[in-house]
Amino acid sequence: MVLILDQNEVKSLITIKEVQQVVEKALEAMGKGQYNMPKSCRIRIEKSHGLIEVMPAYLETAQVVGLKWISMFPENLQRYCLPNVNYYVYVFNSENGLPLGIVNGKDVTTMRTAAEGAVGAKYLSKRDSSVVGIVGAGVQGRAQLRALSNIRKIKKVKVYDFVPQVSQKYAKEMSEEIGLQIEPVNEVKEAIEKMDIVVTCTTAEEPFVKSEWITEGTLITVIGATAHRREICSSVYRKIDKLVVDFIDQALETKQVVVPISDGFLKKEDIYGEIGEIVASKKPGRTNRSETILFQTTGLGLLDVAVTKMLYEKALKERVGTTIKI
Repeated sequence: MVLILDQNEVKSLITIKEVQQVVEKALEAMGKGQYNMPKSCRIRIEKSHGLIEVMPAYLETAQVVGLKWISMFPENLQRYCLPNVNYYVYVFNSENGLPLGIVNGKDVTTMRTAAEGAVGAKYLSKRDSSVVGIVGAGVQGRAQLRALSNIRKIKKVKVYDFVPQVSQKYAKEMSEEIGLQIEPVNEVKEAIEKMDIVVTCTTAEEPFVKSEWITEGTLITVIGATAHRREICSSVYRKIDKLVVDFIDQALETKQVVVPISDGFLKKEDIYGEIGEIVASKKPGRTNRSETILFQTTGLGLLDVAVTKMLYEKALKERVGTTIKI
């Protein structure tokens, strides 16, 4: 029997606190080597201008193997009234290889990404961090703040978006939701200077975070680095004390790392380690208040699979979803 969960059913089951717990345990398992995660595979479909990315992973501690399927078809909305981007996660029993579930992965993606940023903050930010800068006021910018609120006692937030109306809406709505003082700012540096934690979650392809804006002791979290996105200027790497990533193999394929290496501001050996090593106590995280740390995430299929296994078990217990025999 295979369990199927649609987006509404996932929404009824998923909570950010539970996701953070699952993500932290999965990262710990990574640090201990209790996993297998090959590089993602991409398939281009020229006729429909489509791109499919498959992210496989095996997590020993959860006895689950699976994959995340992302389909990006830019003409979907116009031609078929369907979303241009769709996410699905497939999970299988690692003991016998039989399928367990197929889950709509949109909210899984949003929350596991936010949870990873928050777990990074738990180990890499100052414990009394209370002032946060959010750059990028979209869905992920909101999710990051929700997750961070579970980790640190945040007192003040500054938010910047390249579209001023978006940051203003964010400030109003998130202030009401979380009960925090949130200030929309007109200049990006205002959301970076004198912050305890800075989170960048934009789709920018050219860097905008300058080294002179970085305050000693800040944690800078870069969300979802890819082969095309780049938010941090190369000179920033001369100012940070530790560069932590989620998966070194993927990090070395991102524009955010490739360009500073080619510019001579960074070497592969400068990568301090993976967040999983820190969660697993293989390496220390923050060791003093003055350390300036950059944490770069790339997105891990392992986390999607881990969260989906949790949702599968919860759905069975609460009798949510549709089961089919195949």
